[in-house]
Amino acid sequence: MAPAPCAGLLINTTASGMTGMAALDLNLNLLPQDATVCDIVYTPLVTPLLDAASARGNPTVGGLGMLLHQAVPGFRLPRT
Repeated sequence: MAPAPCAGLLINTTASGMTGMAALDLNLNLLPQDATVCDIVYTPLVTPLLDAASARGNPTVGGLGMLLHQAVPGFRLPRT
């Protein structure tokens, strides 16, 4: 599988690449080098997808920020 050659953003929203899971089988060769690659996985912090994207010069965003932004409101909710 390969992303579209005109994509400006690629986001992995699957568990692929997470610790204990198979890496995402994705060929980044057609992805523009200025396209941002995001992975919502946060363990490991640098997934095989992010590592491959970084190696080719793509900007990358890991999943830790999303985890933290979801956790903060969760801690603020009243417990029942």
